[in-house]
Amino acid sequence: GELLATIVDDSTLFTQVRIPGGRFEQVSLGAGADVRIESGPNSTIHGRVERFSPQANLATGDVDAFILIPNQGGALRPGLACRARLWLRDIPNALTIPVGAIADRDGVPVVTRITEGKAYETEVVLGLVTENQAQVLRGLDAGDLVATDGGYGLPEGCPVKIAPQPPQ
Repeated sequence: GELLATIVDDSTLFTQVRIPGGRFEQVSLGAGADVRIESGPNSTIHGRVERFSPQANLATGDVDAFILIPNQGGALRPGLACRARLWLRDIPNALTIPVGAIADRDGVPVVTRITEGKAYETEVVLGLVTENQAQVLRGLDAGDLVATDGGYGLPEGCPVKIAPQPPQ
């Protein structure tokens, strides 16, 4: 009646990540994921979201997702710390702006829209937000010009001068 051994198939492993409740609808089953093991070589392992926990965390509303990752060569071990980046679904023809253009006014996202050489603070409704870009659902139209740096807090109608882009 005493446990002598545990047999483990480690050819594929799962990593568990916590998704904030407000972002859960943006992640779908089968979504791609890039996983980097903290203690391993600086390489990325490609996996996919295989399943979600059946219940959200009662205290935070977060949902656990389980990413299936191949363990080619058996180099990974259960319990290793990692970082994961999930790939969100494609949204064709989405209106996006750089994340740096967004400011927060009392919990409301705003951007500085430039019209006829003057600055105007404009409330926006955001959709998906990645590390560099944010989808704008309402508040801007395609072709609107926004300040990506230094626009927050300018008085309404303040004249602005657009600096040319430095050569790359």
